[in-house]
Amino acid sequence: TLQERVAHMQRKGYPYGLHFLPHDAGKKEYTGKTFANELASTGIGQVRVLPVTTDIWLGVNALIGLFPTMVFRTPACEIGLDALGSYHTKEVDRGKIISSVPVHDWSSHTADALRYMAEALGSGMVKAPGITGRPESSRRRGSMQQGGFVG
Repeated sequence: TLQERVAHMQRKGYPYGLHFLPHDAGKKEYTGKTFANELASTGIGQVRVLPVTTDIWLGVNALIGLFPTMVFRTPACEIGLDALGSYHTKEVDRGKIISSVPVHDWSSHTADALRYMAEALGSGMVKAPGITGRPESSRRRGSMQQGGFVG
């Protein structure tokens, strides 16, 4: 249940700040409440719903622009880094237009979570915190290039 997931997160002892959710978390469900309302009612903290994305590539490109400023703790982040490296697109033929669209699979969940962070930063919903506290030997800088994440 949602309450069990939140309890699991809180047991980890991390100091959570804001929680950003995709735009559809603001839609009313059959209960009359939104997922954002349900999550906020668990006591997890502040919950914000991102605005509708008109073009997924705006968020993807915003995230790509942030990669040079990001540092990943290893080995703690290896699974997430593997997912980012596996994020990929496929070509879709729409008559006279052929475009690339992200493939929705196991890797896209991680990439979407980071994209939401980039969209929250880009929309001014949150300020970028400084990076502190970890020695260089336990951090890995990353970047995105065509074909996926490069560590």
